[in-house]
Amino acid sequence: MVGTIEPRKNHKLVLNAYNAGLKELGFNIVFAGYMGWNMDDFAEELKVHPDYNKRIFHLTGQNDQSIAYLYQHARFLAFCSYTEGFGLPLIEGIMRGTPVIASDIPVSREVAEDYCVWFPQDDVGAFCDRVRYYQENETEYARMKERLSGFSCCTWEKSWAMMHEVVMESSILF
Repeated sequence: MVGTIEPRKNHKLVLNAYNAGLKELGFNIVFAGYMGWNMDDFAEELKVHPDYNKRIFHLTGQNDQSIAYLYQHARFLAFCSYTEGFGLPLIEGIMRGTPVIASDIPVSREVAEDYCVWFPQDDVGAFCDRVRYYQENETEYARMKERLSGFSCCTWEKSWAMMHEVVMESSILF
């Protein structure tokens, strides 16, 4: 997971999934981002976990090159947010060819369309099932990675053009 660790990003789900089966599948977990507000309990849970700094890692202060390296070498990006503004890590992961397993929320669907593997919000079992499926079906995993190369992100220019068109066609005044 990439980004500030805060309640709305639902990092706890990934830790629970690790404990519920991802560990047995051989996965390591990396949380890359600063510890945000109201996360003291989660930070403590990480630090006392028997696999902390062995198979579960929390990285802070990473530069763009380090984050790019993590994306490029990750089996999956987990994106478990309850709510998002835009979801930049989702886009960054897809654009770097990293399969994304994401909570099925409207803004993520809007931004990533059907380029993610979706799971119902807060469903640790469904999250683990998605990971397990692609771990056990290498051909499907390769197909999913190949499909990511067809992703085209909405650029600032496209976004501005769409907004401009809507504003010009409406009676909205700014």
